[in-house]
Amino acid sequence: MNRADTRPSGGFEILTMHCVFPLFQTHRLRHWIAANYNQDITTLESCLNSLRTWFCENGITLYPAKSVAILFGTSQKLKSFSSLNSCNVAGTDIQLSDKLKILGATLDSNLTMEIHIKALSSSCFYHIRSFKQIRSSLDHDMAISVASALVSSRLDHLNSILYGAASKHINHLQHVQKALSRTVMHQRSHGSPLSSTALLQNLHWLPIEWRIRFKRPP
Repeated sequence: MNRADTRPSGGFEILTMHCVFPLFQTHRLRHWIAANYNQDITTLESCLNSLRTWFCENGITLYPAKSVAILFGTSQKLKSFSSLNSCNVAGTDIQLSDKLKILGATLDSNLTMEIHIKALSSSCFYHIRSFKQIRSSLDHDMAISVASALVSSRLDHLNSILYGAASKHINHLQHVQKALSRTVMHQRSHGSPLSSTALLQNLHWLPIEWRIRFKRPP
């Protein structure tokens, strides 16, 4: 067997060689928190260096300076790692961030999804205000189509990650959906003969909580 045959064939094999996956298993994670985590951090950093080498050998460039590192956990657990403020990625120290944006989702270190929901609500209300300016020029069916394209699609995008989020955060998105339904149905916030629930029923729209549950795998 020549030297080339002994090289890792892909990123998955590199992760396996460095035994990174056991670091994320529940029983291992508990041990990591209870004991000295320096060894596991060293293993993770060594894995990242190997990935960078593999990338270079396959014509892919890794920019450590553009990488983002974040530590997830409860507030109490994160206090246990107060001395950990950076992670070495291919020779570059990356400061730990309190939020991470990936694939359109903003994750906070406590995974409360509060930052993500606030940003999503703000974006949706912006489009609802714009939608109101043209609502009178649209018929009912067209209004539903525009509402679905501009706002409902955003509410549904990646909403499965919101499963288990606090009710107070989900309620923010419910307010967005109710405002959208009033705009589609030409109803005012106050003095409307129909309740928000009745408007959703008339439009055959599931409430936000049930839209999230619908995405949950069995």
